[in-house]
Amino acid sequence: MIRYAISDRSQYPGDEQDRRAALVQQAERLSKAGVDFYQIREKDLGGSELILLLEAVLAAARGVGKMKVLLNGSEEDARAAGADGVHLSSDRAGETITSGLVVSVACHSLEDVRRANANLRHFALFSPIFGKDSQDGVGLDALRSAAEIGEMSVLALGDVNEANAQACLGAGAAGIAGIRMFL
Repeated sequence: MIRYAISDRSQYPGDEQDRRAALVQQAERLSKAGVDFYQIREKDLGGSELILLLEAVLAAARGVGKMKVLLNGSEEDARAAGADGVHLSSDRAGETITSGLVVSVACHSLEDVRRANANLRHFALFSPIFGKDSQDGVGLDALRSAAEIGEMSVLALGDVNEANAQACLGAGAAGIAGIRMFL
């Protein structure tokens, strides 16, 4: 089972410096625990701030394990910091990415999964499976359909937790992705 964690420094207490430090500590902890991928998804950061955070996360993760770190952002920023890959929004699924980077794509429909698969991406993060807050989830039947589309691995995202992760795997997901379940 592939385990794919997603960052969100707003989940941590303290000031901005404390929250960034918490992400670096989280990366180290997850890498030690054998988590496969960690996506840095700090959309409000850009430029040198984002690259500095990404470099610190990479150093922490690589110092203790083999976890791959992806950037939710541009290929240029991912390469500048030495990231292992990049995460794309569904509207960027067709974007040309130079070989050598792991590429995941946010997918919210079967058409999104088809587009990501056609562009030879590594992972589709299919969501929301179970929904969150007031948003309805697509459910396990849609997850099963997404997993059958092609060769690309489909990861279940969206209120996935320890209690329902096995159902996602039973529906064909290659793994699970999330923010809260990896805190």
